[in-house]
Amino acid sequence: MGKDDIILLEKNTGNVIRVLNGNVSHQLLHIDVSFRDERELLGLAISGNESENVKNGSVFLYHTHCPKVSGQAQTSQNCGNYVYKYNLNLNYNILTNPKLVLSLPALPAPSHIGGKLLMDKENNLFVTIGDLQPTAFDKNQKEFDTKAKNIMNCTNPDGRAGILRITQDGKPVGKGILGDDYPLNLYYAYGIKNSFGIAIDPLTNNLWETETGSQFSSLYEGKIALLF
Repeated sequence: MGKDDIILLEKNTGNVIRVLNGNVSHQLLHIDVSFRDERELLGLAISGNESENVKNGSVFLYHTHCPKVSGQAQTSQNCGNYVYKYNLNLNYNILTNPKLVLSLPALPAPSHIGGKLLMDKENNLFVTIGDLQPTAFDKNQKEFDTKAKNIMNCTNPDGRAGILRITQDGKPVGKGILGDDYPLNLYYAYGIKNSFGIAIDPLTNNLWETETGSQFSSLYEGKIALLF
């Protein structure tokens, strides 16, 4: 954005807010989000060089949405994790023209959602998503295990438990590390249980990510991070 000009997410309300010179300036957007446990409005990335003043550009948002089905209770079966691309217009203080660029699973539970977004120097988008299973759940049920968790004799990866890399239009970047078919070709790293942070080292251009466990957190680095 620019000096003293930031975009702030309210994770539970789904509000996207502009803060100018330390004061709330405008609400740019409201999204209907699910906010149970770790499901919320979670990720934000802006296209372009962060050192430049971005007055008009693209904003990417990651959120969980659980639509209400007529005559039915709101359940996890209706939920999904989504990345949308918006046009940013700060002259009118609004985000417009939403475009779905990535649709991800939200089952089986509202935990280990990930949701951090990061734009690299080539303006490709990194997306973190965990295994969507709290630790206690994982010990007792295996139907949602995939090979992305480094567990043999499971189903193929479905977009969970990884760091995904896509273009700004949601396409794969180069050759996938797990395969050429969707969504295998989106994986930049796999074995991700519960990541809440990613960053690119400005000196080495390597990607760092934090991995959060039930009792401690870890930090990993690598061009291609094949974790665990």
